Amino acid sequence: MVKCVKCGAEIVSGSKFCPECGEPVSRVEPPTTELRKTEDRFESAINSTGRYKVRKLIGRGGMGLVYLAYDKELGIEVAIKTLPPELSGDARSLEQLRQEAKLSMQLTHQGIVRLYDLKEARDLRLLVMEYIPGFNLSDYLFLRGKLSEDEAWEILTAVASALDYAHSQKVIHRDIKPSNILFKTTRSIEEVAEYYQREKKFPSDVEFKVADFGIARTVSDSVSRLSNMPVSGTLTYMSSEQIRGKRQTSATDVYSLAVVAYELLCGHPPFYQGEITYQIINEPPDLIPDIKPEYMQALLIALSKDPEQRPKSCMEFIELPKKLSADKSKWALIPQAPPEPARAEPYPAQMLSQPEPAPAPSSETAKKKSSARILVISIGILLLLGILGAGGYFALKYTKGTRAFILGKTEEAPKSRVQLLWSAGKNDPYSSHKARVSALCISPDGGIVASGSDDKSIKLWSAQKGKLIKTLEGHSSALSALRFSPKGSILASGSKDGKMILWSTRSWDLLNSIDTGIGELNSIAFSPDGAFVASASSTSIKIWDVQTGKLYKKMGGLLGTSARVLAWSPAGKTLASGGLGYKLKLWDIETGKDISTIKGPEGSQVYCLAFSPGGSLLASGGSDRDVRIWNVSEAKLVQSLSGHDKAVSAVVFGPDGKVIISASADESIKIWRISGGVLLESIKAHPVSSLCLRGELLASGGCPSGEGTSCKTGELRLYKINW
Repeated sequence: MVKCVKCGAEIVSGSKFCPECGEPVSRVEPPTTELRKTEDRFESAINSTGRYKVRKLIGRGGMGLVYLAYDKELGIEVAIKTLPPELSGDARSLEQLRQEAKLSMQLTHQGIVRLYDLKEARDLRLLVMEYIPGFNLSDYLFLRGKLSEDEAWEILTAVASALDYAHSQKVIHRDIKPSNILFKTTRSIEEVAEYYQREKKFPSDVEFKVADFGIARTVSDSVSRLSNMPVSGTLTYMSSEQIRGKRQTSATDVYSLAVVAYELLCGHPPFYQGEITYQIINEPPDLIPDIKPEYMQALLIALSKDPEQRPKSCMEFIELPKKLSADKSKWALIPQAPPEPARAEPYPAQMLSQPEPAPAPSSETAKKKSSARILVISIGILLLLGILGAGGYFALKYTKGTRAFILGKTEEAPKSRVQLLWSAGKNDPYSSHKARVSALCISPDGGIVASGSDDKSIKLWSAQKGKLIKTLEGHSSALSALRFSPKGSILASGSKDGKMILWSTRSWDLLNSIDTGIGELNSIAFSPDGAFVASASSTSIKIWDVQTGKLYKKMGGLLGTSARVLAWSPAGKTLASGGLGYKLKLWDIETGKDISTIKGPEGSQVYCLAFSPGGSLLASGGSDRDVRIWNVSEAKLVQSLSGHDKAVSAVVFGPDGKVIISASADESIKIWRISGGVLLESIKAHPVSSLCLRGELLASGGCPSGEGTSCKTGELRLYKINW
């Protein structure tokens, strides 16, 4: 008996389609041994209560599995969420969970998902909740791209009513985000979207529900404390007081609701890339083009850094656009954010070719420097325009020491060493991905470029001609990682639902499907001999046997550790990982223990890692916008490369290890000489999410130019580099 990968229903052998959702059997794979044992343990625990009977698995979240079950006593269907086993042995976590559960069980609003019980079964904790058929707002937004003001406000009005009721009962949600806002309906997501576009309103049988009042955040905080690692996933919806650890009130939920509103109208949250923590605390959100001004003003007020300046309730925020429209004199009264301390310079590590950076300037000095910098840049741009009109050629040089732009003359433009071979995106809408290209790799022989996307598909392209060869389907969530094995016989793909698939490159048949565990799969890496493949998720780093698909080793012991990106050393003995807090860890493959920890700029995140060909250097890039080169044996900084305007999303070493290539959402690809930190060339590209270098071939994937990182057509480019 196997289970459907889409809905979890059991499928009788020989069936061609899932009896519940109609998913083709070709996309149904038997569960791995480890996953089956985990599911059996949870299902057995639920059934052992005597009251509940598991019907099917309906979801996997960052904190546990969700089952549809039948309540024998009440004769109704319920949803049962399993909680991480680590919580069972921690008295502090259990007490916090009990208190949150007691408060949540008192909430009886029609717009709130009811929590019925907190059960213990065989040393596991289970949350028994109201079962809500349908889908969530995150999925709806993914389908629609962005919503009109009326469409967004119809949803948000129901959510605001539920939140205000909870606040009246002294309950704060603390984790408002699209995935916690549910559509209760028997209609498909496509039917609901089409109905709204046709009728300009939602069907009368659609109800909006808010889930996980306080519970999800409590569990997340407890797991973070027990594993000594931060848990990611909702930073973009957090208020400044949450980040700072200050007291949270109803104003906290008002802020998060405004973030969701911003995302519905814009297509992405106000702060979603780069130094998110810094932006939430210090920077105002960008204005959203093409929306009514009263809605933009309402968002700015609700997104105030100061909780006292936000609307006093969620419904007050919802009604604000109407009030502003009626009295435009109030537009000038938009509250300003309270003054914040000046931003400190990046992590002050010692560099080989540069002196130690000066201490961070005072607040007043920083303001003066900022004003002077803006003046210098403005004058420089005007001068540049006038000089270009006279036929001269000038270049803007970026200087790290002062973080200013200096106008300097050159004799002639240097000849580019990079040649664009082909691209696939808006120019080829039929073949291209329908969303951002989130992962890519080039086969060892240089013949195939594989791309993965947020649209859940993998596409194989001819490197020589740029033509689509084949599309692979097997993931039910956005792709997050792609890697060819060293010999090229296997393609490994990973997705955000935690699944890793191994494909045969001879037939492109599925060889093995591995559930890597609870949490999003962020990165994968093959060992140099191709015998093992490592996976990194929000909760663990694991190494798997490629032939059997079985777990070989878990890094960090019982509680494990989280990571956003992995890199396997060329010698095969060390694994590097990076993630939140800009902590780089080096792991001993044989023992599974960390050898050393390298700390980068506080408050930043690591987005990419790469070992040099010889393995002596490790390159990292992240939210602080710099590329850093580290000496692996000494765990010390060798070089820091500054020049990107946004977060560094990808880094790769050149074949000789003397050159490094970096890419960013700022639509540039930069080639650096490591010695001296010299920028050799900057290529106008597109918002890049992923890079892969194979000999003289460089592939980049992301979104089309000008569309940021939220797009409906993915962009893939292949370059040739003349080394």
